[in-house]
Amino acid sequence: MATSVALLVGLAACQTVPETPHVAAAPPAEQGQPQAPDPADAADAARLQSMIDAALGGDKAFRVEGNTHVRHIQSGMTCDLSKDSVAPLAHLFVFPAAAVGDDVGCDRALPDGKMTVFATRKGHLSFDDYVAGTVNSMRRMFPSGISTAAIVPTYPDMSNPRAFSFDVTLDGHPYVTTAWIAEEGDWFVTVRSTYPAEAKGQLEVLSAITIIPARLSIRSAGGR
Repeated sequence: MATSVALLVGLAACQTVPETPHVAAAPPAEQGQPQAPDPADAADAARLQSMIDAALGGDKAFRVEGNTHVRHIQSGMTCDLSKDSVAPLAHLFVFPAAAVGDDVGCDRALPDGKMTVFATRKGHLSFDDYVAGTVNSMRRMFPSGISTAAIVPTYPDMSNPRAFSFDVTLDGHPYVTTAWIAEEGDWFVTVRSTYPAEAKGQLEVLSAITIIPARLSIRSAGGR
């Protein structure tokens, strides 16, 4: 069962945007004066590249862009580093498929949990069959899970994802595991998130809206 809500929030994070402080404008740099590279940017780019290098076939499926995110080469989906958020990028996965890059994932850390964003080429699989396979996988992983309501993010000119959520137990503690599944161009996009039940409010919203920028990045790339 899913509860539909309009999430009129920023896509980068589920946080209130702070008011811009008043600061004095710095004088412009002299023309021709070279700007020293920011060591933090180089470190972030190296960190992203190390995630690509750690994934089998990663260099054939991902590339670093702008020192802030990786782009999935085949679909165009982007996964930003978000190093200062509650869901920083942690790992990249390239799953076995007919062609390298046809099934990938971006793993994000959550407080006492994790969230993964998947891009899977449709091929000859129908959306209904893909959804059924995802839900069956969740049920096999958590056979005693109890189905519960999940919020459904809405966005202009975008079909609503299907959402499936289960109350589960991990190491004796109550958790929630949820999947949001959608189609975009030639791709299925899925967000799988598992987190402590006590943090459901914040982490469910954050996880739910994560599917929106993933789909938009594929859409802007033509859903190839």
